[in-house]
Amino acid sequence: MKKLIFACLLLIGGTSFAQDMANEQEVDVETGTVWEIKGNAFYLVLGAIEVSVEHSLNSESAIGVSGFLPFDKEVKESIEYYVAPYYRLYFGEKYTAGFFLEGFAMLNSTERTQFESIFEEREDEFVTDLAIGIGLGGNG
Repeated sequence: MKKLIFACLLLIGGTSFAQDMANEQEVDVETGTVWEIKGNAFYLVLGAIEVSVEHSLNSESAIGVSGFLPFDKEVKESIEYYVAPYYRLYFGEKYTAGFFLEGFAMLNSTERTQFESIFEEREDEFVTDLAIGIGLGGNG
């Protein structure tokens, strides 16, 4: 059951549920930059840690990286880790907030199941993949 819930949350987009761990953002007056650290509370319940670090380049763009590492044995059976750097372009009124368009890359290690035939045993192995994509989202 945990695997099904975990897979659904991954499809929905775990970072959209991220909880801000920083109490307040400190803007550097000279450069206008913000460092933000986020953790995903839903993944903790399921047996994994997801942490994101984001650095604003200006009021409309930011770069960051998300990392995922399971500690529950059941979750670890399907995914070992992922690391996903990203670039976000924000369209909101606030400083690096509101609607955003994102370009990202994701390096991950997941379980792949191969069947020899319908009547044969299956072989499970972990494979490392690289994915490149775009995303849409929003934050406050």
